[in-house]
Amino acid sequence: MAKQRTAGTECEQYVKNGHHLKSEPTPKKSNWKRKHEDFVRTVRDARLVQAHIAKGGKASDLPPPPPSDNSDYKECPYCKRKFNPSTAERHIPKCKDIKSRPKPPSKRR
Repeated sequence: MAKQRTAGTECEQYVKNGHHLKSEPTPKKSNWKRKHEDFVRTVRDARLVQAHIAKGGKASDLPPPPPSDNSDYKECPYCKRKFNPSTAERHIPKCKDIKSRPKPPSKRR
């Protein structure tokens, strides 16, 4: 139907290529609440560290902070680092060709 309607017009070149049929990618679901809770937890931990240091203690006496959750990141299969999906698309082809690559970081327990 679109081919017949646009025949002989300047829109014909786009209908032939199928550009009008491509749909916009659906936006990812917002995870603002999880990010906000992670931020609040980080600020609270920082306040505890500052209070401990102000009392005369060492920061090394406290347990390490819990690791942050980056479940939306993609892991590079070559160097085992995690990247934002758009950054991973650029990084992984480059990382595949690197000859002298350092060992991947050890996994935290």
